[in-house]
Amino acid sequence: GQTAMQTAPDFDGIIGTSRADGTQTFRFDELVGDATRPRYQAGAQMTRVANNNDRFLVASVNGGTLFDPVNLPGGDFNKASALYSVDVDITGNTSVNMWVDFSTTDFGPLTFVRGVTSGVGMDGLLDVYVSDGGTNALYHIDTDANGDVVSINQLLDGLSNPGEIIYNQYNNSLVFTQVDDSTISEYTLDGGVTTLLASNVSSRGL
Repeated sequence: GQTAMQTAPDFDGIIGTSRADGTQTFRFDELVGDATRPRYQAGAQMTRVANNNDRFLVASVNGGTLFDPVNLPGGDFNKASALYSVDVDITGNTSVNMWVDFSTTDFGPLTFVRGVTSGVGMDGLLDVYVSDGGTNALYHIDTDANGDVVSINQLLDGLSNPGEIIYNQYNNSLVFTQVDDSTISEYTLDGGVTTLLASNVSSRGL
């Protein structure tokens, strides 16, 4: 977003802010005019990877290779979403790379991935979870020992424009918002039970 907090009004990318003195540094500056896809267009959420303190995952509403204005609705929903990995070294420098392109999945293209969170599974490997407003569902991304994607599985569908999502390590559940019906709910990964936690809250973040 182009806000007063940023040091350049046309900046589109990732900013690092020092906790010591508040100084801001461009960590990833996208070439906005570059028409080559995929590109990081609209990052919605960033989360630290559960088993790697130097890596983050960024959910980009648009960023995949799919662009289909004929067979998909207009606006953001005709472009595929993506997840980008952001590696940060000891000096604060970053490397940004495509991690998952949601243009093609077993559930069709995911075109509005806004929430991303992660945890360590019973197998000791990274589990990543995302919410998608295009298909109104939550998904689990399984990884291997190298941290690469093995599969994408749908956990829960029929939702009402899911937004932010957080993994609760203490009871192995997902807490997530639904934008269109103004609720916060919890989904247990052991048993698949959904519980309403709060209603009448217009929450876009947790």
